[in-house]
Amino acid sequence: MASTIAKAWDWAWNAKSRSILPTSLDRSLTVVQALLCAWFVLAPAVWALFAVAALYATMGIAVLWLRVHRGPADCGCWGRSRPGRLSFRLAATNLALAAAAAAVTMLEAVNPEFALRLFVLATVAIILFFLMVVVPAYRPLIKRYRELADRYRPWAAGFPHLRS
Repeated sequence: MASTIAKAWDWAWNAKSRSILPTSLDRSLTVVQALLCAWFVLAPAVWALFAVAALYATMGIAVLWLRVHRGPADCGCWGRSRPGRLSFRLAATNLALAAAAAAVTMLEAVNPEFALRLFVLATVAIILFFLMVVVPAYRPLIKRYRELADRYRPWAAGFPHLRS
């Protein structure tokens, strides 16, 4: 979710991506992440978690492959504002998250009540992570983006419905 928000922020300001992936693939991956996150948070279900597990497994394998073939290049995971490197630690984290999500999907068949509690806990954890980590990390950047937006104020003034 944090990665998706950071990249969407960059899209809004038309910032150049840090990612070594082609722009179309990077943006497609971001849209898929956003849709899966929304699906999991708004309608927690086993299939949503299974899709999240598949995405993390794919990203973990891709990070391993890119790290071996490209070295510690900038992954562009956090958009333009925060650097991130392709690393074996990043790959291990993605694969561990995939394994954890897959384990919960298997647990659902055995103990549905416990799986439901884990779904609720994960949803609350995602929301708290956003509020406690992502928002404070990006608050200092808001001043900079406001300065960038100042150059568009005269243009926006020509549209009465955009005035606040």
